[in-house]
Amino acid sequence: MTYCTVEPIKEKHIEDAAKLFAENYRAERKSTPLLPSKYGNCETIMPWLGDQAKKTPGVVALANKKLTGYLIGKLIPSWRGRRSAFVPFWAHAVTGKKRKRIFRQMYTQLSSDWTANGCYAHLISVLANDKTLLETLFWFGFGMAVIDSLRDLSDVQSKHADIEIRRGNLDDIETILSLSQEFRRYMAGSPIFMALTEKSSKKYNEEWLVKPSNAIWLGSYKNDILAYMEIGSVNENFVISDEKTAWIQGAYTKEHLRSQGVGAALLKQALNWAKSKGYEKCAVDFEGENILGSTFWLKYFKPICFSLVRHIDQRIGWAHKDRNIEHFW
Repeated sequence: MTYCTVEPIKEKHIEDAAKLFAENYRAERKSTPLLPSKYGNCETIMPWLGDQAKKTPGVVALANKKLTGYLIGKLIPSWRGRRSAFVPFWAHAVTGKKRKRIFRQMYTQLSSDWTANGCYAHLISVLANDKTLLETLFWFGFGMAVIDSLRDLSDVQSKHADIEIRRGNLDDIETILSLSQEFRRYMAGSPIFMALTEKSSKKYNEEWLVKPSNAIWLGSYKNDILAYMEIGSVNENFVISDEKTAWIQGAYTKEHLRSQGVGAALLKQALNWAKSKGYEKCAVDFEGENILGSTFWLKYFKPICFSLVRHIDQRIGWAHKDRNIEHFW
């Protein structure tokens, strides 16, 4: 049964779409005050929607000529090795008592465009308290990919390892690269299986280190550097980002000293630094398959956004509904 009409998004829809998102977001902030306030302003969202609608397919849902939902996907040439369509948290919204039905109609139409253009991984970011949409995506076969989380800068109440912590610099670059490579190998192992496809870039790490807005904290025991935690600013349009939020961009502890408070000690130092720099919150994103990592981060941070993924059988590229049955061989 069709509840609404779904049609391609046009410039005339952008303002109403931005207003719809902003209204939903402000309601979300009532239960999650840590969310950055700027996304509750439709003037912030409108340029992003307008720009994205010009680049990639998007749809709106209309009921009695009133906009009740919209959905726009960004093209990602390679996400974990697959051409993908990604819907950021601001690129969709739906309202009304029939939210589930409206979203299903929009996704049904738009996902056809995505797969026709070779996007066989579909990613959608959803605010953590939107249980209706999370359930809708679950029934479509979506599963967890990445969790965005936030916390304030209050002190870390936990056992801290008795280790030396200092700020890293360019003299530590080889040690940082070695730890970073260990981290990549850890992420390539079971049960995470994130492919190890390239080495950590020396140039990137050097450029990152010299920026005053960034810091890397090194933990050492008996003069052996065994852990690190990177923290800095982020300018991309993530729900965890604004000018008052510091972002932990990487952390790793060598295996033989895990679960002994090393991570807590590094986090304590990172939060103190963030507070001294005028930040008010701290953010981190992590993969759900990372059991050790997710256990640690969930102890100190509150999830505010889930990014879910659905993998489409790539054989649909040739075994599609319009193919002549006589051509199968």
